[in-house]
Amino acid sequence: MNKIANVYYKMGKTQQFTTVLSDATDVTKTIEDANEQARLLADIASNYAQAKQYSQAMQLTQVVDNVDPKFQVLMKIARQYLKVKDMQNFREVLSQALEISLGTKDATNKAQKIAQIAGLYAKAKQYDRAMQLVGNIQNIDNYSPKAEALAIIASNYNTDGQKDKALNILSQALQVAKATKCSLWKS
Repeated sequence: MNKIANVYYKMGKTQQFTTVLSDATDVTKTIEDANEQARLLADIASNYAQAKQYSQAMQLTQVVDNVDPKFQVLMKIARQYLKVKDMQNFREVLSQALEISLGTKDATNKAQKIAQIAGLYAKAKQYDRAMQLVGNIQNIDNYSPKAEALAIIASNYNTDGQKDKALNILSQALQVAKATKCSLWKS
């Protein structure tokens, strides 16, 4: 159904788009497999977000019980808010995503989520907040989400023409990667 909704959206048929997604939501809520239901509701919410129907997208995220799909939808909504430069809603949605990530029990999953949020703050040129979040990222064995987040922040500084800051943070990323013996960073 989501593909049908997307065709309506691309054709500019907003009413049909909304009707199809509403029907898809109703049908999806009858699915007994909780994981499948969460995945499909998150997919529908993503479609709403892509169509800039943020209130419907946010309503559906409240129904999604599965942490990973809910997190991904919130990140997609935050990216959409960033595109339209609605920074207040951008921060509010990222705050919800951060709350989800901090509640994640799996250390690797938690670190990856926080790194993604830090990267999105860097893309929004909110470098202080991005670096603050990097401080909350724990490295896991031979994997360094902290180094990856620092590299993303450095890349954004570089894109902004702040090459000295980019080099400084990239140096930090390399130090963190070496300290964790992260195989991805060896070469």
